[in-house]
Amino acid sequence: SMMVSNLKMNLRNMTIHTPSEHRVDGYRYHGELEFTHEAEVGSSTVGLVVSAFLSLGDTTTPFLRTTLNAVRGFAYTYNPHAVNGLAYDPPVYQSDIKPPVWFSTQEAATGVLGQGANYANYMTYAGSLTQPPCSEGVTRIVLKQPLSITAEDYAIIASLQGHTARPSQKQNRRAIYELLSHPAGQ
Repeated sequence: SMMVSNLKMNLRNMTIHTPSEHRVDGYRYHGELEFTHEAEVGSSTVGLVVSAFLSLGDTTTPFLRTTLNAVRGFAYTYNPHAVNGLAYDPPVYQSDIKPPVWFSTQEAATGVLGQGANYANYMTYAGSLTQPPCSEGVTRIVLKQPLSITAEDYAIIASLQGHTARPSQKQNRRAIYELLSHPAGQ
């Protein structure tokens, strides 16, 4: 969980999209991690999604490596005769990798936000969920510094789930705010 505007936002899931759902100056990254959070406020649910881009590099970010090692165990284990979703189901458009993979939220926060490189360098806007029910009024935070993933690891994700990003949406007069901090003394 994380505190945002004095609300305890509870992590509900992490989704890997290929390619990225967001574009920056028209550029679409190879992938995007989305961490979906919720908080109950009275009878309403408030949503927050923190996203991190995936970019091809020489290494795979340690947190992503841990997640991929867990997911790799489910590769090619699909049972078409499974009942009630008890076996691995192949992902479909806008679907998570299944079955769920448990991970340390502390490791995720450290691995994605880093030691400040991403924590205060992001874009934010009022948007929506990208999976049904596509609820509006969700605060979106898109980290500017992409996470590194090797071409081999990216190929594994792509082969497991294929194209999972929804088509780019129009900005629709949404204000996008950009926060960029500089290390002390610069």
